[in-house]
Amino acid sequence: MESLFSQRVQDFQSVQSQMPDTLTGTQDEWLLNQDQYMASRLREAAAPISDSASGGKLKLGDLRAAGEIAGAYQEMYQRVSEGSGGDEAFLALDLSMIDMKTETLIQKGVVSETMAGMLQGSLEQRHQAVMDLADQRLADRREHALSGQGPMPNLDRGLFQSIYDSVLGSFRQNGGDALAAIRDGVAFGKTATAQAGRNHTKVSRWGVSKADYWERFYTSCEVSDWHGGKRTQKSEYEKYADSWQHFVTTLSGLDGRFLAPSGENIPSYNRHGFLNVMG
Repeated sequence: MESLFSQRVQDFQSVQSQMPDTLTGTQDEWLLNQDQYMASRLREAAAPISDSASGGKLKLGDLRAAGEIAGAYQEMYQRVSEGSGGDEAFLALDLSMIDMKTETLIQKGVVSETMAGMLQGSLEQRHQAVMDLADQRLADRREHALSGQGPMPNLDRGLFQSIYDSVLGSFRQNGGDALAAIRDGVAFGKTATAQAGRNHTKVSRWGVSKADYWERFYTSCEVSDWHGGKRTQKSEYEKYADSWQHFVTTLSGLDGRFLAPSGENIPSYNRHGFLNVMG
């Protein structure tokens, strides 16, 4: 990749030497020594490097994709460490969404075979890192639990894996329909967590609270905002649907592929099937 960066430096030097000086002698002459202004002019004038540009066995697109995948997992690490979405079902659906996007990048040749091998070879390690963080959070909760609270066992990694496999298995068999795969994962997860709840009746995260989560999975609702008004809160399914649609829409662009699992903070796309609305 060093050759790519050397090429970019040469491009910028060439562009800089040819940039017309329209500032000397004017009140804006100070901008010639302002780094942010000069950098923006150089970016505007220099042609972008294609993702297909190669520096050895890796392409620039490989580094872009690796950075986006790392960012998506970093978001997962942050959420789990803060105690959000750290149970088996949440993790299985979120990680499967990231990994379906990653598989799509590989299948469409967006990344090289070398990078594809690196990503596939590190998949289990990334999953384990997320679940280790979730277990640490559970350990903290156990340490500060009030008397009378039910047991909080570490993650059931077999339960996680079964839900995750149901999503990825569906995705690979149905021709790459990620939302159908999520729906299959939800159907399987509802049954699997209910069975876990029957086997461990005192563990709350597999009991009524998870059953309620599955029942509301496709239902958006009206909630109050900070200004006393109302806004529509996306259903869990709609978050995944918007996330996938945004990924597909930007797949051929250079503005990022939004590999994070949730589309909660992006604009809504067209209304999706399988949605209900609660007032």
